[in-house]
Amino acid sequence: MDLCFWNRILDDFGGQDVRRAFLSHILMEFEIKGITLFIDNEIKRGESIAPELKRAIRESRVAIVMLSRKYASSTWCLDELVEIMECRKELGQLVVPVFYEVDPSNVRKQTGDFGERFRRTCEGKTKGETERWRQALRDVANILGYHSRDWTNEAALIESIAIDISQKLINSTPSCDGDEADMFAEITSGISVTSNDSESSSDSDNPDGMDAHMEKMKELLCLESDEVRMIGISGPRGIGKTTIANNTYDQFSHQFHFSTILANINEYYASNCRSEEDAKLQLTRQLLFQLSNQNDDTDEIFHLGVAQETLKDKKVLVVVDDVDGLRQLDALEKEIRCFGPGSRIIVITKDQRLLKAYGIDHIYNVDYPLPDEALQIFCMYAFGQKAPYDGFADLAQEITTLSGKLPLGLRLMGTYLQYMSKQEWTDQLPRLRTSLDGEIESVLKFSYESLCGEDKESFQQHIACSSYDDSSEMVEEFFAKTFSDVRQELIISNHDLTEDLFTRERAFEEISNGFLRWEYSPLTCWPSMLHPEFLVELYMPKSKLEKLWEGVRSLENLRLVDFSSSKNLKELPNLSTATNLKILNLRCCTSLVELPSSIGNATNLHNLHLEYCASLVKLPSSIGKAINLTELYLTGCSSLVELPASIVNANNLQKLHLGYCTSLVKLPSLIGNARNLKELCLSGCSSLVELPAYFVKATSTLQKLNLEYCSSLVKLPSSIGNAINLKELYLIGCSSLVELPASLGKATNLEILDLSNCSSLVELPSSIENLSRIHYLDLSNCSCLVELPSSIWNATNLGELILKNCSSLVELPYSIGNATRLWKLDLSNCSSLVELPSSIGKATSLEYLYLSNCSSLVELPYSIGHATSLRYLYLNNCSNLIEVPSSLGYATNLKKLDLSWCTNLVEVPASIRNSTSLWQLDLDNCSSLLNVSSSIGNGVHLKKLDLSLCTDHHAPVVM
Repeated sequence: MDLCFWNRILDDFGGQDVRRAFLSHILMEFEIKGITLFIDNEIKRGESIAPELKRAIRESRVAIVMLSRKYASSTWCLDELVEIMECRKELGQLVVPVFYEVDPSNVRKQTGDFGERFRRTCEGKTKGETERWRQALRDVANILGYHSRDWTNEAALIESIAIDISQKLINSTPSCDGDEADMFAEITSGISVTSNDSESSSDSDNPDGMDAHMEKMKELLCLESDEVRMIGISGPRGIGKTTIANNTYDQFSHQFHFSTILANINEYYASNCRSEEDAKLQLTRQLLFQLSNQNDDTDEIFHLGVAQETLKDKKVLVVVDDVDGLRQLDALEKEIRCFGPGSRIIVITKDQRLLKAYGIDHIYNVDYPLPDEALQIFCMYAFGQKAPYDGFADLAQEITTLSGKLPLGLRLMGTYLQYMSKQEWTDQLPRLRTSLDGEIESVLKFSYESLCGEDKESFQQHIACSSYDDSSEMVEEFFAKTFSDVRQELIISNHDLTEDLFTRERAFEEISNGFLRWEYSPLTCWPSMLHPEFLVELYMPKSKLEKLWEGVRSLENLRLVDFSSSKNLKELPNLSTATNLKILNLRCCTSLVELPSSIGNATNLHNLHLEYCASLVKLPSSIGKAINLTELYLTGCSSLVELPASIVNANNLQKLHLGYCTSLVKLPSLIGNARNLKELCLSGCSSLVELPAYFVKATSTLQKLNLEYCSSLVKLPSSIGNAINLKELYLIGCSSLVELPASLGKATNLEILDLSNCSSLVELPSSIENLSRIHYLDLSNCSCLVELPSSIWNATNLGELILKNCSSLVELPYSIGNATRLWKLDLSNCSSLVELPSSIGKATSLEYLYLSNCSSLVELPYSIGHATSLRYLYLNNCSNLIEVPSSLGYATNLKKLDLSWCTNLVEVPASIRNSTSLWQLDLDNCSSLLNVSSSIGNGVHLKKLDLSLCTDHHAPVVM
C-alpha cells in the first residue's frame, strides 16, 4: 500500500454532511486504487503538532492540502502546512493543493475572506510564527493544483485527483526487492531472476556502473550554476542512454519546481500533421500538458497561455527522449527560453552530430564498455559479483564475447546462466556458439527461444496483451525486473530492440484471451495470425497502425475499441458484426477521413469519441441506426462540414459535442426531433451562421446549450422558447449577435445566461423578467449595450449580474430596488455610467458592488447606506467622484472600502467610523483629499488605513 497524507479539511462546505460525503467519496476512490490515505482527524489535537502526526507527514510520499475559505482559521492546519512544505523542500515530498471554493491568489496574498481569517488567527502570535505561515501559504499557492471552481462535477474532481495521485505514486515507486523477484521466478518456471540479498555489497547496488554514469551526469548538469543548460546523451541503441537519463531524473528532479520526461517524442511530433506549425504546436502542447500535470485526454480546452505563465521563470527539468531531428528541438525552443534560471534540458539521441548542430556543448557520449567492463557487467548478473566464480573464468570470458558489447545483451545472458552449475554452462556452450554472433538481435532471440512453451506464451502476452488477472500482472513485473528498461506503468514497454524482434515473430499466434492492450504499438498493419473474433476489448492507443483487417470478421464479442491518438490510422474495418460494441474511441486519429457505413450495425454503441479527428469530413448516414448511442463527441473535427440528417433518428442521444468544428456551416433542419438530447455543445463553430428554425421542439429535454465563440451567429431562432428544460445557455464571444428573441422568456427554467463578449448586442428583450429561476447573468464586454430593460429586476432570483466593461451603459433602471436576492453587482469599467439609481438601497442582499474605473461617476446616492448587507465597495479609479455620502456610516456590515486613485475626491465623511465592521479603507493616490477626520482612525475594527501619496499625507498609515 502507498501512504498519502491528507491535510485536514475545515467544515466549510455548507455543512458537516457535505464534508463527510466528500471525504467518503475520495476515500473510496483512493481505496480502489490501492492508496492508503492518512487523515489527521483521529489524532488528538493540542497546542502543537503531535509526534505521530509529524511522523505520518514525513513518511508520506504525497501530501494533499485542502485549502478552503476557513483553512486559515486554524493554527493546527497552518502548522501542518509548514511541516508539509518543509518536507517538500528537504525530502522532495510531492504536494498537491486542492483549492476548494477559494482563489489561489487569495491564499498566496492572504486577501479576501481567506486573508481576513488569517489575520485573526495571527493575532497574539509571534512575528516568526506568522511569517512561517505566510511563507508556507505563498509556497503552496504557487504549486499547480486543483481549483474546485473549474469543475462543475465534484465526482469528476475527486476522480481526477485520485488518478493524478496514483500516477505520482507509480512514478516514484521503488523497484521490487529480492523476495518479490523470487516469487516471480517461481511462477515463471524456467526463468531465473537475480536476487542480491545474499551478496550485500556496493557492487550489487551498481551492476551496470551506474554510479560512474551519475558522476558524469552530475558534472554535466552543474546544478550550482543558474544558467539554462542543455545536456545531450548520445550513443547506439541498447547502450543504456534512457536508463542513465531516468536515473538522473530520479536522483535530481526533486531539486526543480517542475519536471517531466517527454518520452517517444516522435509520437507527439507527428509526421502526418497538416503543417510544420501544427506539428510544433502538438509537441509544445504535450510538453506543457505534462509539466502542468494535465491529462491530455480531457474534454476541457487546454489553455497554453495559462501553462506558459505558470512555468515562466521557474526552475524546470525536462528529459526529451528519442530525438532524431533538429525540427523537434526547434519546436521546443520557445518554451525553453521561458524556463527560469537553473533549468536543465536533457536530450537523448543516437546521433551526436545532431546535438552539436543544435549548439549543445555539454554531451555525454555513452560508449561501449571496455572488455574488462563488459565482463564485470556480465558477471554481476551471472554471479552477483564483478568477477566470475573459481573455475568459471574462461567460460565467462567466452560468453561475454559472444554476447556482444551492449549492456542489454550482457544482462540477458548473465540472467539466463545465473544459478547454473559449471557443467550446465559447459553443456550450453555449443548452442551459444551457434546462436550468438555478438549482435544484440541474436541474444534477444536466444533468450526468447530458451523459454519453455508456457513462459514463451507468457512473454508473447506481455508483448501483445494483458488479460486483467493477477498472474499477468506478476509476469509483467517479472519482465520489468529482468529487462531493466521496462517501465511498469506501460503494458508494452520493453526495450525497443526487444520489441523490434518479437513483433516480427509469431507472437500473436496463440493469443485467445479476449483482451488485447498494446499502447504505442509499432505495427503499421494488423497481424494476419491474430483473429479478432476472440476479442472482447481492443485497446491500442497511440499505435502506428494505418489499417486493420480486411473483409467481414465475426466481432460479436467485441465491447470496447480504443485507437485514440493513432495518428496514422486512415480507415476502420467492416463493423457490421460488432453488434455488442459499446465504446468506440478514435480521439485524435488525425488521418481518419470517414467511418464505415457498417457503423449503423453497432446497435448497442453507447459512446463514440471522434474528438480532434481533423481529417474527418463527414459521418455516414447509417449513424442514425445506432439507436442506443447516448454520447457523440466530435470536438475539434475541423474538416466536418455538416451532420447527416439521420442523426436525429438516434433516439437515445443525450450528449452531442461539436465544439470547434470550424467548418461546420449548419445543423440538420430536424435536429429538434432529437427528443432525448440534454447537452449540445457548438462552442467555437465559427462558420455557423444560424440555427434551424425548428431548432427546439416543445417536447425538448435540452438542459445545456453552449454556443460560445460562434462568431458568425447573427441570431437565435424563436423556437428557443420551447426549451422549457434549458438550465444553462452560453453565448460568450458571439460577436455578431445583435439581439435575443423575445421568446427566450419562455425558457422559464433557465438558471445561467452568459452573454459576455457579445460586442454587437444592443439590448435584452423585456421578456427576460419571466426567467424566474435565473441566478447568474453575465453581460461583461457587451460594449454596445446602452441600457437594461426595467423588467429585468422582476427576475427575482437573480443573484449575480456582471456588467463590467459595458462602456456604452449610461444608467441602470430604477427597478433595481426589486432585486431582493442580488448579492453581486459588477459595473467595473462602465466608463459612461453617470449615476446609480436611488433605489439601490433597497437591494438588501447586495454584498459586493464593483464600480472601479467608472470615470463618469460623480456621486453615489444617499440610499447606498441602506444596503445593509453591503460588505465590499470598490470605487477605485473613479476619477470624477467628488464625495461619498455620509450614509455609508450606516452600512454596518461594510468591511472594505476602496477609494484609491479617486483623484477628485475632496473628503471622506467622519461618519465612516460608525461602520463597525470596516477593517480596510484605501485612500492611496487621492491627490485632492483635503481633510481626513482624525476620528476615522478610531474605527473599532479598522486594520488598514492607506493614505499613500495623498497630497497632505505623504506616508501610508497602516493600523
